[in-house]
Amino acid sequence: MEFMKDEMLYRGGNDLNMKKRLFSVVLSIVLILGIAIPVQAANLDGNGNHYIKGSNSVTIGQMINYYQSRATYPSYYAGTDAPTIYDFCKIYSEECAAEGVDVLVAFAQCIHETGFLRYTGDVRINQHNFAGIGATGGGNPGKSYATVRLGIRAHVQRLKAYSTPGMTAS
Repeated sequence: MEFMKDEMLYRGGNDLNMKKRLFSVVLSIVLILGIAIPVQAANLDGNGNHYIKGSNSVTIGQMINYYQSRATYPSYYAGTDAPTIYDFCKIYSEECAAEGVDVLVAFAQCIHETGFLRYTGDVRINQHNFAGIGATGGGNPGKSYATVRLGIRAHVQRLKAYSTPGMTAS
């Protein structure tokens, strides 16, 4: 994938190991989702690899159907800026479109990192941290964001940084 070639700054982590981890997570999820959600060929290279950057290759409806076939949207979000799974997916779609990141990749990573928004690790649901940003294990919960949209924006901008030459993620 394109971001494997790029330099990145990862606080407290090994750049190469982080790239390998992100690559394996995203690749695994994209392959799994690729079976369940047809994607536009425009975001694939000649070898079938899926780019992080590109136009949204899935619809909000496809994301909702995928999510609802495997989980129930947490009631916690009823009092947030994403009270329904539709609103949650719409925010992901909007933020990805604004940054030129394919929503399939971002949504897939979110689903993986949060366990379908169940949060079974160090990060908690009220942190609005959908990518485990700053969570390094051992009880370190990572960063928190005031709203769902800000958490999604941080996630999408981090993916953009990983896939843009000369840009760093901080």
